[in-house]
Amino acid sequence: MKAIDELLNDGTRYCFWLNPAQPSKSNPDRFRVALVFEGERGYRPTGGGDVEPWYWDSETCAEQNAKRLDLTAGDVETILCSSMFPQVGREKLQRHRGHPSRLRNRIAG
Repeated sequence: MKAIDELLNDGTRYCFWLNPAQPSKSNPDRFRVALVFEGERGYRPTGGGDVEPWYWDSETCAEQNAKRLDLTAGDVETILCSSMFPQVGREKLQRHRGHPSRLRNRIAG
């Protein structure tokens, strides 16, 4: 896995994602924010060490992806899928956006 600084510096697209397995203890409708980089396997949670993680609700996450990163919902979906299937490639993921079963069949076949 590449370091976050390296990915940010080389211009790799990324989005914010909420990890449903990590709810906030004080606000159960908020979840830990993670960064997902296009074409990179997995995700990087915010916080760690002496830095507090971020916890957002789904509305805030969508707003931050749109306003701060200038991403559409389709862009976010493409980035998320590329982190699950990095070997497939961005172009194939974009062609099959919104059709996960067709994408799954193409990967398998």
